[in-house]
This record gives sequence, structure tokens and C-alpha cells, in this order.
Amino acid sequence: MTPHQKKQIRRAQDMAANTKPDSSTNAKEPLLAVMIAKAFRVSQDTTHPKYKLHSSVILDSSATLHIGNDKARFIELTPANNGNFLYAGDNHIQIEAYGIMEVIVQTNGYPKGRKIMLTKAAFVLSFYTSIMSLQLLNKH
Repeated sequence: MTPHQKKQIRRAQDMAANTKPDSSTNAKEPLLAVMIAKAFRVSQDTTHPKYKLHSSVILDSSATLHIGNDKARFIELTPANNGNFLYAGDNHIQIEAYGIMEVIVQTNGYPKGRKIMLTKAAFVLSFYTSIMSLQLLNKH
């Protein structure tokens, strides 16, 4: 996590707690951390998620891996080792499996969407939404 991201998270936490923001934060910075914290929150109810974007895939420029929360999106899955975790905000979340995740992208020239395959995607059932890493897409 970059120092800038840490400042944003501290500022969002301060604002959520109705306290004065830390003096090291810049009041003019956007509150991206608030959106990030909500998008990555872990669901307590995995059978009936209530989050509106549960079935969506969000393109994330900060993500370092692809993450899927719906087993049906995966072509194949390999169970992860017990020590495989990811960090999302303050949460330390166990990765259940890795595999190839299928995503339909809406784009011009493809009225039904274009299917892409995301390799080495992590499966985490408790994630509120699926994440597609822009960093990984730019590498290919």
C-alpha cells in the first residue's frame, strides 16, 4: 500500500468516526478510500448477499490480482494453500482457490459483450464484488 493510499484510508476512517482528520492528510484529496473500503468489504452472509454490485466486476487500478466472488464465473479452480491470503483494507482474507475467471466486457462492436479470460484469478466467496486488476491487464 502506498503512503498516499494510507493517508486516504486514515482520512476516511477519521471522517467515518466523526473526528478531525489527521494533520498529515490533505483535505483536497478525493475520498477514494471510502469507496474502496466499501467495495472490498467482506460479506457475512455469503448465501444471500445484499450488496448491489455483488454480480458485477469492477476494474480496479490499485488491485494486484483478479478476484472473483462467484464460482460460476470460473472455468477451472485449484484449491489454494492454507497460507494464501489477501489484504483488503483492515481485513486479512483467506483465498479459497485460484483459476481462470470468465468476464463479459461491454464494448463497442460487440452487442452481446466480449468474453475475456482472467488467468490466476483468486476465488473469494465472501467478497462483495469481483475485481479485475488494471495493472495485470496492462502487462498483457
